[in-house]
Amino acid sequence: MTKRESLLDDSARLMRDFMTYAVLFQDSVARAAGLTASDLQALGMLINDGPASPGLLASRTGISAGGGITQLVDRLESAGFVRRERSATDRRRVVVSPVVQEVERRVGPLYAQIGAEWQEYLQSLSDEDLQVCVKFMTAAVEINRRHLEHD
Repeated sequence: MTKRESLLDDSARLMRDFMTYAVLFQDSVARAAGLTASDLQALGMLINDGPASPGLLASRTGISAGGGITQLVDRLESAGFVRRERSATDRRRVVVSPVVQEVERRVGPLYAQIGAEWQEYLQSLSDEDLQVCVKFMTAAVEINRRHLEHD
């Protein structure tokens, strides 16, 4: 096996490990916050991508429009993490908006330790290493998002 083949094998194994532990960590955070993993992922999408109609949120998450997404939004609203609002442009349309302050207050502390460790590690990297990390993570997000949209 060449050095490159070995590095590619190591990269594949580490990506599998990273994704496994990321999913398990997210599930742990969700349970600690009284949410399901899907609830937490949808909440993250609302925070990162902005308010969305239930239909768009269903499309983004892969959760069925109708009952499934309605139950998810109901849980998040009951927990105080989102609110339903009428669209400013079409009063018939509902938009789900995150209550960011409440998420930061109740969920933020669950990420404090891991966030601090990541910041410490990232601060130790050179600018060039950070550029490689950003390029890699950007590609990983886009590849994952693209495959989620096709499934």
